[in-house]
Amino acid sequence: MSGAFTPGAVESLAPRIEELAHRYVDAFASAGEADLVTAYTGPLPMAVICELLGVPAERRDDLRSWTRAAMNNPSDRQRASLLALNTYLRGLLEEKRRCPQDDLLSRLIVMRDEDDGRLSDTELLGTAVILVAAGHETTVNLLGNALVALLEHPEQARALRLSPERIPGAVEEFLRYDAPVESSPTRFATECFTLGGAVVEAGDTVTVALTSAGRDAPVEADGAPNRLDVLRDPARHVSFATASTTA
Repeated sequence: MSGAFTPGAVESLAPRIEELAHRYVDAFASAGEADLVTAYTGPLPMAVICELLGVPAERRDDLRSWTRAAMNNPSDRQRASLLALNTYLRGLLEEKRRCPQDDLLSRLIVMRDEDDGRLSDTELLGTAVILVAAGHETTVNLLGNALVALLEHPEQARALRLSPERIPGAVEEFLRYDAPVESSPTRFATECFTLGGAVVEAGDTVTVALTSAGRDAPVEADGAPNRLDVLRDPARHVSFATASTTA
């Protein structure tokens, strides 16, 4: 699938992402107050994902509602929302196959068909579901956590205003300081080992606390892992390790 996930596909959306970001900010700036999650960090990632995948704008609220419920603990509502998300995306994939457009789902379908069906329909649907669910939720959390961190550390916000070119590095620091996903998926140890004085037997379940790991990592010579520093270089973190195999 790597041929469809090119930097150019995302970079081409940059002007549109900026336009959407300004639109959401302008909407609540004139009101003077807003719930930032409801008015900004929630709708912006879903709008971007929908445009990337080619989801009609009128279905964004549905996808956002299904995604939020699907990411909760197992329940009747969670299962119903996950089923609704799968059903809609399955139909959308069929529509894209009949009438391909300039979007990521259409490119995935074309590559799948040109590659002798190496990617099954089930795998294609699973990829679409992950892109919508995981891509949306993690970005919402990252933006929300970053805004809270800056509001609680106004001197850091001032530092970024004075040096906006440092924003890419600051994003890495936000990922380290307050990870958007708290823990990795459950893994199973394949052999016995000792970690931090604790013995993990083969077959034991292992979960990595990503937020804690971000604070435990050696970050700089003076050792200040609990301090937010948007100018930290580099900001080492494991926030993208949710799909990695635990050793």
